[in-house]
Order: sequence, then C-alpha cells, then structure tokens
Amino acid sequence: MIKRVILFLTVLLSLVWITYYALDILDEKNNYNAEDLFGLQDEELLIILRPSEISIDAIPGFDQSPVADLVKSLNDSLYDIAHVSKKRSHFLLTRKGVWNEQIIKSLFTNDEQITFEKESFKIGKHQGRYHKKNLYITSIDLEPNEKSYDFVFDSKSSAAIISFDKNFTIVSHSDIYVKDGGMINYVTKSDAIKEGNKVSDEDLFSGIISRNVDSYHFQERTYKGASDSIFKNGPMFQWMQFGFVEITHKGKKAIISDYIEGQDPILVLNEINGTYDTSWFTNPLLSDFPAKGQRYKVEYMEDFVVISTDEELCKKLISEYKLGNTISLNDKSRNRHYGSLPKNVSERMISNDQRHENLQYHLLH
Repeated sequence: MIKRVILFLTVLLSLVWITYYALDILDEKNNYNAEDLFGLQDEELLIILRPSEISIDAIPGFDQSPVADLVKSLNDSLYDIAHVSKKRSHFLLTRKGVWNEQIIKSLFTNDEQITFEKESFKIGKHQGRYHKKNLYITSIDLEPNEKSYDFVFDSKSSAAIISFDKNFTIVSHSDIYVKDGGMINYVTKSDAIKEGNKVSDEDLFSGIISRNVDSYHFQERTYKGASDSIFKNGPMFQWMQFGFVEITHKGKKAIISDYIEGQDPILVLNEINGTYDTSWFTNPLLSDFPAKGQRYKVEYMEDFVVISTDEELCKKLISEYKLGNTISLNDKSRNRHYGSLPKNVSERMISNDQRHENLQYHLLH
C-alpha cells in the first residue's frame, strides 16, 4: 500500500513539474526577444550595452531614429541593455530584475503621462508591454520575424550596431567603445565587401601626416576599390601601392596617397590628359572627389603625394612634415589615432570625437 502511495505521489509531482515547466516555456516564448523583433526593415539595430557610457545622440543615424527622443528621456540606471531600431518606431529594454509599474514610472524622465493595464501601458503615442526582465515599446503593429537572427558582438563593448541586408542576413556589425575623454571607437567586421587587405596605416602614414589635422580617414587600396568604381578605374588606383588617407584641416580637404616605386602620379595624370609638366588636374579620383567643376593640385611629399583643391593646404601639410609636426612624433596624437585598437585595418576613421576601425573579414552565419 505504502509503495502505491509513494508511486502515486511521485507521478503526481512529476505531472505538476511538467505542467509548470511547459507553462514557463510557453510564457518565455510569448515574451519579447530581440532576435525575433528586429531585422531587415530596421536597416540597423543599435544595442546599448552600457547605457551610462553612451548616448543615442552620439551614434550617427540613430539620433534620427523615430524613437530617439523617447530613448533619450530614459533613466539609464534602470535598465541594463537597450535594443533600438534605426528606421522603425520600436525598442526593447532588458534589466536584471523584473519590471513593475513603479520602476516604469521612474524610467521616463519626461512629463508624458503613463497609464497601465495589467502588463501593458501607454505613454504618449507609444504602447508598452513588460514581462519579467523585458520591456518592449512601439507605436506600430509588428509581426515577429520569419526567422530569428543571431546577434554577434563584443559583450565588453559600450554598444554595437547590427546591419541587415535585403537577403535577410546580417551583413556587418560594429563594436563601439567609449574611451577616456569621450572618444568613440568603432571596430567594424563586415561581410559586405569580399575584397580587401588589412595593413598598418600607422607604419605607412604616421610619419608623414600632420598631427594637427582635424580628421583622418584611411582606406586600403583593394578594399576601397571594391566599393568605388570611379576609384578602381581611375588613375589613383593605378599608381597606388597600399592605400590613402583623406584628411580635413579647418574645413578644407586633402588626400595623401602612397605610390608604387617606378610610378609617377603627376606623370600618370599628364599622360592621361595629353598635357606636359602641369600639376593641376580635373580627372575624377574618387566618387566624391573632386566636386563637379573643381580642379585639384598634386604635390610630392617624400614618397607620397598630397592632393587638394586648395593649394595652400598642400603647402601647409608639406611644411608640417618638414618641421616634424607629424603624428608619429607626438605621443598624444599617435595614441589618439592608433592607440588601443587593432593595428592592421582595412579602414580607419578618426575625428575629434570618434574613431572607426574596419576589419575586413567574412562573418560566419
């Protein structure tokens, strides 16, 4: 008899556990998951991993998101991770603890009235739903994705950007790091461009470029050629060995390019144009340089050429090099341009408040 009772209790407890577990699984499936909510129609997804370190205003494109103002109004101490769409009006917040009405009221720092009904609420034109650790807000009706995505990023970064393409795949992701002084560093890994090499632009250009430039944009030759047909079919691609840097100084722009031994950029341009001994040209070098109707000056600077529509900028950059005012000879400038992030890159962009490294490789899906 006792054995039968024990067996009955064992079966009963098993059924109770199976029922509880099944309900919990169903409950989790009904909960909002970022991998099911965000995709192609969002174009890009911003994942904020350290809300206290970074603002949506600091990320180009996302400052114009339909939910940018609402995201900016959030108390960043009350959530741990945010998933924000670039193009559509929705975002997802996750916290370690559970959401409740009191926490949600403290979450929004604007004066919008919040009305609650069970595990949902309304704030302005937006509808919200929360369950356990997830809180989802939207102003549009969305259906879950036909497929779930696998978001790959560095969990130690301050934020990440996931980019989708028309084939419903993730074409690239950028890890974003906020360093001392507010400098924003990007490391992008892309599958969009199948060509490109990683080189040390520091070794190539730090000893030639002025430390006083306002922005610095290096692109490796083959990598750039894969995305710019004007460049690939133009004279600069013909003479170039490794890559070039676009710089700005006081609002003016210049290109600094290396060239293959035995090539002569000015001679190449003269031969193309049937001219002799001139250093002013109008031939397109990039899809956006020069602007229509403009001409540019080409000057030698050791084993490089400096190119600009402003002759005085060419002279300024050459003078800075001769005086030793280069990136390599100034520790602060060298660290600003190349410090703490990958040495070999396909692309590197530096401005007063941002730094972006592009590592060319194939993503695994």
